[in-house]
Amino acid sequence: MHISSTVDQALRLLIHLTDSPDQTPADLARDLNMNRTTVHRLLATLHGRGFVTRVGGAAVYSIGPTVLRMAESVGPDIRTVAHHVVEQLSETTSETVLLFVPEFSGRRPQAIAVDQVETRAHVVRVEFTVGHRIPLHQGAAAQAILAHASPDVVEAALSNADDPDAVRAALARTRERGYSATHDELLLDVVGIAAPVLDSAGHPLGSVSVVAPSSRAEQLDGMVDDLLESVRIIQDLVAS
Repeated sequence: MHISSTVDQALRLLIHLTDSPDQTPADLARDLNMNRTTVHRLLATLHGRGFVTRVGGAAVYSIGPTVLRMAESVGPDIRTVAHHVVEQLSETTSETVLLFVPEFSGRRPQAIAVDQVETRAHVVRVEFTVGHRIPLHQGAAAQAILAHASPDVVEAALSNADDPDAVRAALARTRERGYSATHDELLLDVVGIAAPVLDSAGHPLGSVSVVAPSSRAEQLDGMVDDLLESVRIIQDLVAS
């Protein structure tokens, strides 16, 4: 059976970015033993089709939105199912609400923002970028997912943490309370609460997160019940 060497190189590049995001062309050429010119040409083509994206506009690449859309077609389209509920939660809380899904493969498990509804109730508010990736051990949205992940995923995530014991304690609190809460973990002066979206077997499909500036941190406690109710609605919709 004959295979296309160009297609094979492009797939190897995508697989490598899945396992190790935020790579420069030089990094990819070295790790994959490819010619730099070939890597640049492949990245230009993949970027044009949305398979890879530049991080912060720099010459650093990660998996792009096209791959995320393809991944959603394989399993439940949680973004479509959850969007209206996310909108309602943002309106109720007057804060930005995000939906994250997990990416468990590779040595660096991550959570990816696949939907966001930004509040317009405040001039000062928190905004992410859809497609933004966060380590699965860091931040409320990620820890809500990790608290219900398989032991091998937990260990892979903890291997990237500066203080694994602190993360383990945070995961235990998340499982006990049903939600996670963090302060200044991902961004300075940003707080968040998040609850996991679980399937019928208790496996994490994603998480819903309410994020706010730290100046409104005290108000988040009063939003927990609305957050948990929103997640219950999404789980029912996914199961139906």
